[in-house]
Parts: sequence; structure tokens; C-alpha cells
Amino acid sequence: MNQESKPVNLTYSNYLKINELLNLQLPLSRMPDGQPAHDELLFILIHQAYELWFRQILHDVESVRQLFAQDRLPENKMGIVVSRLERTRLILDLLIDQVRVLETMTPLDFLDFRNSLGSASGFQSFQFRVLELTLGLPPQQRINYGTITYREALNPDEQEQLNALYSRPSLFELIQAWLERTPFVQQETFDFVLTYRDALNASYDEELARLAGWTHISSEEKEARRQLIEASRNQILSLLHPQTHAQQVQAGFVRLSWHALVAALLISVYRDQPMLQLPWRVIQLLLEIDDRLATWRFRHAQMVLKMLGKKVGTGGSSGYDYLMKTVEQHMIFRDFAIVSTLLVARDRLPELPETIRRQLDFAFGQ
Repeated sequence: MNQESKPVNLTYSNYLKINELLNLQLPLSRMPDGQPAHDELLFILIHQAYELWFRQILHDVESVRQLFAQDRLPENKMGIVVSRLERTRLILDLLIDQVRVLETMTPLDFLDFRNSLGSASGFQSFQFRVLELTLGLPPQQRINYGTITYREALNPDEQEQLNALYSRPSLFELIQAWLERTPFVQQETFDFVLTYRDALNASYDEELARLAGWTHISSEEKEARRQLIEASRNQILSLLHPQTHAQQVQAGFVRLSWHALVAALLISVYRDQPMLQLPWRVIQLLLEIDDRLATWRFRHAQMVLKMLGKKVGTGGSSGYDYLMKTVEQHMIFRDFAIVSTLLVARDRLPELPETIRRQLDFAFGQ
């Protein structure tokens, strides 16, 4: 065996490619003394760290998407789904915390090297665009980046890869299809929607009865409150009617299908049943991931406001204004929050028939 073919002893450094990694931070600015601006290194490191974490998030989210893409998701894979979504949420918490580190850089520190960035902008993060598409952000929901679309900010090869992603179902679409296959929503002995409407009506009737007994407000104020309660009743009950829901979907107010929404409600209402605990956790984690992404966008927007005020962003966007618009507009799973609107107190929940309750229990406990 010659010298060149001898195996190299694996070390911490060569396994992790530490030397290569530490040579990837190349500041472009030059101060009067010929040295780079001090905080440009921090700026580069933070954004490179973001991209590394995006890679891990994509690795986990794509694996979850592939599991849901199966004709039938095996029950023994639900723990994997939950653990990977939980890790995604924790990484997003970390990304939010990283903003605090970046905020140690003052506006003047940033201006020392801002011009060196040219037209480079975080908007051009290809991995983040892949993440949004993988999760399920639809094109019609996107906000343009200044005068251009998000695709036009990317190079042709990246644009082609994004186009390919549109031809496959997103995680949102697969979760919706998974929910639509939920059993127990309507059976011969149990019509969940009908019984739940009765529970909602009983809850509102109880609230109106309490209002009628109040003596500390005027009759005019009492009538005004009664009308508000009745309006709320009508609005919330309409969400459980397929026709009204279809109108809201067509108008763009709601995206989740009626069957998926009803299934998500059933899972949330009876989440204490053993077989529904992990499905409920999936729904909650998707909401939490959406929340963390919105929080990250908001923190980014607030940081930009402190650093640049209302100046135009480095890539030509409206900076702060653009970022603030994306906080709510680019949420993906917000329809699951409708479930919270529909909840009633536990003592008002319709009781499950014994046959269904036994099916939702662990087999050894029956």
C-alpha cells in the first residue's frame, strides 16, 4: 500500500471540515485603515448560520412531507412526525434568538459595510423559498418584492428548481388530505357536526341566560351585548355549514377544506383519547411553526426598522414595510386557528358513543 492510499485518521476537524468552514467568511468592506468593518464578520456568520439551520429544517420537514405523501401514514410513524416537527419548532426558536445577537450591531456599525452588500438581500435565500413552498405557501398569497416577484430575485437554475416544487403536493395539501380521511366524523350512531352544533347552541344559550340575569348594566347595554352574542353565534355556526364554508374558500378567506376543518375540530375536542393525542400534537405543532415563522419575520422587521428606519432594503424592497406585510400574509396553517374559535368548555362537549370511544382507546385497555 502506497503512502497516498493510507486511510486518514478521522478527527473532529476533518470530519466537520472546520478549516473549510472557517475560511468561508470573507468580508468585502474596507475601512480607512484598510481593515474590514468590524461587525461585517458577525453579519456574515449570522446569515451563514441561518442557512445551515434552514438546511436542517428542510431535511426534517421534507421527511415529514414524504411520510404524509404515502397512501396511508403508518401509525407507528406518527412519533417520528411529531419529533421532527418539534425539532423544527425548536430550531425556529433558536433563529428568533439569533436576532438578539445581530441586534448588538448598531446602525452605524451596519452602515460601515452596508454599501459592500450591493444588491444582495436575505430575500434571495433560495433555501427559505424552498421551505415556504414545501410547507405550502401558495403563489396568490405572496407579496411582491418591490416591483418584482420572489422568483425573479433568484438565478435561472433556482427558479427552475422552484417551478418543479409546484408540481408536487405541499405539506399543507398532504395534511389536508390526511385530515379528510379521519374516521368517526359521521357514522350511523354518531354525527359529530350535528351534535357539536347542538353543543355550541347550548353554550350560547347559557351565555344569554347569564346576561339576562345581570342587573349592573342598563337595558340598552344589555341589548347591545345580546346582539353581539347572537351575531357571534351565527358567524361561528356558519363555519360548520359546508355551503357557507365553500363560499369563504371561494372568496379566499379560508383555505382548509370543510372536511379537514371538521376533522381537526374533532381531533382537538377529543384529544385526550389515546389514539388522537399524536394527531392533535401534529396540528398544534404546525400552528406553532407558523407562529415562530411569523415571529421571526416580525423580529427581522423590527431590527430593520432600528437599523435602517424607512430606507429602501439592500435588494431594492421597501424594507420594513415589505417585511411587516409578510408577517401575517405569509402564514400557512392559520386556518387551524379557526378550531379555537369553535371550541366549547369540556363540560359542554358531546359524549362519544361507547363503540367509538373504545376504538380510540389503546387496545390493551379495552
